[in-house]
Amino acid sequence: MVNILRVITAVVAWGVITGTVAAGEKKDIAMNTSKQTIDRLVERLGTLKPVVEQIAHSLGVARVEKDGGATVRMNTPPFEGADISEFRGVIDINFRMASGVWRLQDITDKAELWSVGPALPDTGRLDALRDWDWKHVTIRCIAWVAGSGPIEGRLVKEVQCQVTPREPK
Repeated sequence: MVNILRVITAVVAWGVITGTVAAGEKKDIAMNTSKQTIDRLVERLGTLKPVVEQIAHSLGVARVEKDGGATVRMNTPPFEGADISEFRGVIDINFRMASGVWRLQDITDKAELWSVGPALPDTGRLDALRDWDWKHVTIRCIAWVAGSGPIEGRLVKEVQCQVTPREPK
């Protein structure tokens, strides 16, 4: 009986890590296991302590450097990896996009929750941003988008997130 429970626990844990669905589980209709969205990654990060090593290992195969930074290999489109650094308690995550053309609707489950700011006057760069708040941490993600029309159809050039610990009250 104990061995069966261990096997079941391992299967469920594997499903949580990989995003696959075990037999008998209800599959979220919006979930597409062939791609990873920024929403799912951020939800996972929101459960962790804001520490570079924990964040790196939760995203994929990580190599943590002596200087405190990390490089992560992610084999799930639209991301192929991430570079993580920390400065004064704020953790910066620069995601590397997999090859191909990615629209905002490809990298997020809810494109309508992203706000688009005005184009930067010196570069014309247009950023879409979204914040997630938990009791212990705030995560802000910024996607550099290009093109015109509805936000969900704009091309994504780059995605960066900042993990900022919240002060206890």
